[in-house]
Amino acid sequence: MAPMPLSLLALLALLAPEVSSTLQHRSIIRSGSEGTHDRTSMKVLADGEATQLELDGSGSSDEVNQARESMCDIDFPLGIENGCSCQSAGADEPHHTIILQKALCIEAASRHGMDTREPFAIEDAWFDYHPKGCFKDVCRHDSTKDCYFFNGVEPVPRKCPGTNSTGFVDLHPTVALGTPVCQRARYINGTTHTATHSHGGCPTGYGVIFHELKCTEAGTCLGDSLAKDFRITAHNESEHNVYPNGCFFSEKLDLIEYNNPEANGGAEPTEPGRNGGTQICQVSSDMNATEHAESQSISQNHGPKPT
Repeated sequence: MAPMPLSLLALLALLAPEVSSTLQHRSIIRSGSEGTHDRTSMKVLADGEATQLELDGSGSSDEVNQARESMCDIDFPLGIENGCSCQSAGADEPHHTIILQKALCIEAASRHGMDTREPFAIEDAWFDYHPKGCFKDVCRHDSTKDCYFFNGVEPVPRKCPGTNSTGFVDLHPTVALGTPVCQRARYINGTTHTATHSHGGCPTGYGVIFHELKCTEAGTCLGDSLAKDFRITAHNESEHNVYPNGCFFSEKLDLIEYNNPEANGGAEPTEPGRNGGTQICQVSSDMNATEHAESQSISQNHGPKPT
């Protein structure tokens, strides 16, 4: 295998400390607390070139694509509008945390279709007037549009609510703070299935992956291999009854498998815990409109309704 390009490794290094909280949630794609998906061991170089890779186009398209793939298991929800904090997480939902790395902010902007071309990193004269890290605000070149910016302030902006503003004079009282852009795990586990507790157990804001293509994408992103007989009903539809619905991690095989919710006439599995398995949940807002609507319809007969 050819050595990884220096610029790509530098980008991965830049991401390492910022994704640590997200990585903690990868462990749930394994039974218990063993076998976590911590890929930070790859990210060994000091930061420096990382932001340049995408800002000035110095990286090849393959490098940029590989770098973006390393962030595939991170979702980017917005924080509190005109504030400096992330939204509070729901019950059992992974915490939302501020984005403190430029590369993650650029990826969030790309996912959300936002511009970062104008001065992306704000000048220090504005450090105290906007949220720390990645934030959304009105574009400087076009007030009818929003852009993503990065605030490298240390330790915190003094205009933010609850901060120590001793000696701070607000020279721009009419300037809105903007909205923080945050991060959370894109994929997490549902409830490990038993005969008495089945179908999902996804926390608020997440839903079971019921679609085959999305299941393969999740497996690739999380670094899990797909089972040779990925579709468990391919040879015998009655197998539908003894596994969880949709996309799940098999504790027996240590692989990802897929149980088509429409198999066996769309009937609910009668013993989903017999062979073991934990459904994989994905951020609901990350599903496209058609998939989300179909997931809601399926879930009416097959467990908790994704929100």
